[in-house]
Amino acid sequence: LFRSIFSGAGHAPLARGQSPQRDSATHAKPQSPAPEAVGPAADNLQDRAEQLFQQAKDLFAANKFSEALPVLQEAEKVAPREPVIHHYLGYALWKDNRYKEAVQEFEEARRLDPKNIYTRYFLGRVFDDQAETVAAIHAYESEFPLGSPVYDTYQRLGAAYLRQGDTKRALDMIQKALQITPWESSLHYQLARIYQKTGRVQEAKEEFDATDRLKQSDHASIQTLLDMSMAIQQGKADRVFTLRDQLFAQTPRDPEIMHALGLVLAKNGFYSEAAEPLEVAAQMMPDSFEAHYNLGLTLMKLERVDDAEAALKKAVELRPNDFGPNSALAVLYVGQRRSREAIERLKMARQARPGDPRILALLGNQYLQAQDARAAIPCLREAIRIQPDNPDPYHVMSQAYQEEKDFANALSIAQQGAERFPSEGRFQFEIGNQLSNLGRYQEALPYAEKSVQLNASLVEGHDLVGDIKLRRGEYEQALASFQKAKAIDPRDLEASRGIGQALVRLKRYEEAVAALNDAIPAHPTEPEFYYDLSQAYVRLGDREKAAQASAKFQELHAMEVA
Repeated sequence: LFRSIFSGAGHAPLARGQSPQRDSATHAKPQSPAPEAVGPAADNLQDRAEQLFQQAKDLFAANKFSEALPVLQEAEKVAPREPVIHHYLGYALWKDNRYKEAVQEFEEARRLDPKNIYTRYFLGRVFDDQAETVAAIHAYESEFPLGSPVYDTYQRLGAAYLRQGDTKRALDMIQKALQITPWESSLHYQLARIYQKTGRVQEAKEEFDATDRLKQSDHASIQTLLDMSMAIQQGKADRVFTLRDQLFAQTPRDPEIMHALGLVLAKNGFYSEAAEPLEVAAQMMPDSFEAHYNLGLTLMKLERVDDAEAALKKAVELRPNDFGPNSALAVLYVGQRRSREAIERLKMARQARPGDPRILALLGNQYLQAQDARAAIPCLREAIRIQPDNPDPYHVMSQAYQEEKDFANALSIAQQGAERFPSEGRFQFEIGNQLSNLGRYQEALPYAEKSVQLNASLVEGHDLVGDIKLRRGEYEQALASFQKAKAIDPRDLEASRGIGQALVRLKRYEEAVAALNDAIPAHPTEPEFYYDLSQAYVRLGDREKAAQASAKFQELHAMEVA
């Protein structure tokens, strides 16, 4: 219905400064204008409804909402099941301060077209105007499952949460709004008020200062930022780069504009183009937490690790207890295997957000990497309690108990994981591995075999099957399992060692010598290779090489136990 006129008409005119995010008109096949209308009669009704709607649109364009009301009401009688008519009628009633009727029309539009994000947004606006904060919040939040919300939803939600006294959610919403329009001075003002209410005096001062600077900023530059944001949404990369260069080349440079420019580019994946303006902003505003923090995040994306660390450290210096830079530094240190430094940052991040399961899981993992399994276990237990549907903490906790030689608890955690995640081969392996550690090899084998049935690329699973088969004297089957593991990971130590041992037991001594000598360059300090090599040389009658291999085994073994 109204295929041409109604195209793109799913929402009322956008607010000043709003950037259209999508065509929100309904594209579903509409109902007939009226149940009894068929054939030529239906065509006439459709034509009449189209004429009325076009007339209403013209009145909307002239801001004559009261005059559009009777026209839309007539259109509604002709096409009662057309959601866009109810939507526009709701908008006109809202503008006419007839809030109760506006709510009814927007609710009907939402019922007929549940996916129209703008209907939900304007329903929230109507509730806002009536100071019905709870209803407004519900309407705004209902946008999120449909995708990106209307441009100022985060700001309006932040204000609504603040009216309720929920400063934590208000802060989250305003910060998200600033990610979209960092040049908006009113957002910085709202953020400053939130910081004031929560006793964060220095942060409040920074945001009030930013508010003042942005009010004095060149309005042409702010318009260019808005144009660039539009170009990003429209996928016009060349236009984005042109506008970016235009802003970056301005003299004198405005630090807030530079920061907003870099932030918008980084948020949309233009990290290389974002780095320079963010660096300029950080240099011009050496005490700006946001400038250093956003620069650090951007440099991390560009894998400029040393520069990113310096920027994030400066952000931590400015706000030692802030979650953002502490968690970002932790991730950076994890990537560099700097576990002890990662732990210190994660502990700070945990203080900022005590119940964050991701931080708890990562902290537990880093404790384990630092060979402090005892400290890892309570972190992982808490992570599982808060987020039981994440398999990773179960895996790490099982490993932590194994490091503590507490195989019974390691088995218990693995069993809990397998019960919750039955299709994950890794948990089947862990059950088999812990049973094997407890000497229950017969019980372990079915779990090991199931692990590679569920996940054929699980190297550890093939190794475990091979190890159990080797213990059972099933050398050919053990060799086949170890060879599968080595085919997946040619540097796998267990597979290389198992292949050598299986070949020795199969009395295929020349093949064993070749396999072991092939493995040694990748693992030159592994003593067992030389022990098995000495056994193979003895069987081949080469006593000199057997003695050399045995001596090397003794040397490496002594170093291991020293």
